[in-house]
This record gives sequence, structure tokens and C-alpha cells, in this order.
Amino acid sequence: MKKRMLKSTVSIILSVVLVLGTISAYAAESTDKNKTNPEIRTSPRTDVFDESDINSVYIEWLENGGQGFAPSMQDFSYLSESYIKYFSRQNYSALEKLPEKYDLRDTGKISPVYNQELLGVCWAVSANSVAESSLLDQFPHTSFSSLHTAWFAYRGDEEEEFYKTNDPYMQGGSNGFAVGTMAAWKGPVFSEKAPFDGVNPQNPDEELRYTADYHLQDAYYMPTGIFGSSDRGVPLDITKEVILNYGSVAILYSANNDNYNPVTYAWYNDEYENTNHVVTIVGWDDNYPKENFNDNKQPENDGAWLVRNSWGTDWGDEGYFWLSYEDKTTVAGNTYILEEADNYLSNYQYDTMGWSYSLPTNSENPKSAMVANIFTAENDEQLEAVSF
Repeated sequence: MKKRMLKSTVSIILSVVLVLGTISAYAAESTDKNKTNPEIRTSPRTDVFDESDINSVYIEWLENGGQGFAPSMQDFSYLSESYIKYFSRQNYSALEKLPEKYDLRDTGKISPVYNQELLGVCWAVSANSVAESSLLDQFPHTSFSSLHTAWFAYRGDEEEEFYKTNDPYMQGGSNGFAVGTMAAWKGPVFSEKAPFDGVNPQNPDEELRYTADYHLQDAYYMPTGIFGSSDRGVPLDITKEVILNYGSVAILYSANNDNYNPVTYAWYNDEYENTNHVVTIVGWDDNYPKENFNDNKQPENDGAWLVRNSWGTDWGDEGYFWLSYEDKTTVAGNTYILEEADNYLSNYQYDTMGWSYSLPTNSENPKSAMVANIFTAENDEQLEAVSF
């Protein structure tokens, strides 16, 4: 939970008690040199978001020898109820009133279709597209550089200590990497600062490493598994609510062309497979006919997500396709909420790779753990926020 102190609003980068992840501190230059014990006001959301339990399916998987896809360590089902409480408190549309069909293209809250061309940067394209989506209703020409995200997610002393790769543009990535990169204020930057070239990419200047035209303030994770987990599926009502109120949502799935119908632009994977592509949900249709999927592989029920791909407008339905609600490979990702880049002056943190893995806590006290990051202030500053 991110707590903004001495501010009237509070923001969240969702975390779990059992996850030891990024810890950052945000500071502003002190305006009162004599103020040694400022008032601290915690988030009104602290009573909305609960803690996760260890996933019973994961325990069963361990007991059976750890064969096949590994379930997530955490049980994220609690997030569904937490989101419902939060949306109700914010007076957002009630879940029972969700429309049967919705398309962000009708609202202008989705950027043009991207073409990643020869590069393996689908994850960065999707992340920046989702980040843009939260701004497009106010700033309709917003365009962020996926090249900047992909490069600085892997290049740097800390980044290369964590993961060495010969080519950041072909390595691939995950929503967790994108969140960690933006939370460290490595972007997002406007596209003109690091133009995209999918054939002959030019590396961004090092001086752009910690340039950010907006700051990531919230990253809402959907209540299913994370990258590399077998907890598949996109939660219907929560994802729809997020799309209605914030914009598009990034997801992972298996882009197995054998399960794609190029006539109806419909995709359905009927078996569990490893995810290999990140795309962006921009709408849905509860009545999308199941008959539109391949004859030999059809879901049991109607309904599909409207998805924006990153293979250009010559592919699919001008760059879009339909993904069955029942697809067996989808892993829900997250959405990004941005703020102006002048909200804080400093960002102290040690981990730019984001939520990369999870660690269990003491078995005698499995719902809590003690961790600490220690920062040395560079100036006379006042602590204004802490994020987990």
C-alpha cells in the first residue's frame, strides 16, 4: 500500500504482505526547517485492501512433487473483494450495471495500433499503451516510448546484475518489469525523446535514464496469478470495472497461431500453454458468438475481450482481435495510473526490477514479515510517501 503523507490523497501500488518487493521513499525539499515531527496522515484505503494467504493449490503442487506449471505462491482472490469495496467507496459504476458491450475506441481512451515489427518488445508496448490510456481523455495526443522502457529495464549496473542480456529489445519482459521500471522514474517519456524503430532501433541516450514526463502513481494488479504462474484467466467484472474507470488493461497469453481464426479475428486457446505475448484489453462483448472461434476448438460459452495487438494495422481487424473469456492461457496483468512529474522531487529506492519473485515468510508466523530499506537523504528533505 502506498501512503502519501502530508497530502490529502493517497495512492496505491498493490503489494502483498507475503511478498518482499520494491520499497521506495519519495521526498520533497523541506519548507519548514524547524519541523521535526510532521503530522502523518495515512491512506483512507488502508482498510479496503486485505492481505493474501498462501495459495492452497501451490501447497498441493509442492506436495505432489512440483510437476507441471507452478501455481502462484499467493492466493490473490482477496483482491476481487477489495476492489469492489474500493470502487463502491469511489462511487464508480456498480458492478451489476456493467454494460454487455464496451469499446474504448468509442471514448478516445486508446492510442493508435502499434507495430513492434522485428523486436520482442510487446510487453513494453502494452505497458506504455496502458499508461497512455489513463491520460488520453485529457491529452489525446499522448504517446510514450516503448523503446525507452525496454532499454532501461535491462541496461544499467543494477539491471545487469539482476539479468544479463545481449539485446534488451529481443529479451522480452513482463508487466512486473514495466511497473518496476516506471516506479523507479525510468520513464515513461514522450515518444519523440526515444523514437521507435522496429528494424534498426537506436539506443536512448544515457541522460534519459531517469527522465520521466509523468510519474507512475498506481499500478492496479488484477486478482489472478503473475507472470510464470499457472493461475490463468482474466477476472471479468473487476477487469471491466477497471477499463470503465481508468482505461485499458495489459494481459499475457499464448499467441499460438493454430488457435487463431483469421476470418473472424477470434482467438481461443483450449489448453494450458506458456504465455509468450503481452497485449492490451480495450473492451468486451458478452454476446460475442462462440461459433466465431475455430470449429474444432470452441469455448463453452459466448463472450470475448476486445484486444489491441502490437503487430500493426495490417494484421487482424485493423490490429485488433477477440480473445475468449475462457482462454486457458491468459494471465491478467495490470493498469497504470500516472501523475504529473512534479509531484515529488526525489525517489529513493534500491530495486528497479519491480516484483520479480516472491519469498515465503517464517512458517510460524506466515502472514507477516519484517523488512527494511535504509536510505540516506541527499538534502534537507521531508518524507512524503512510501510505496511497496
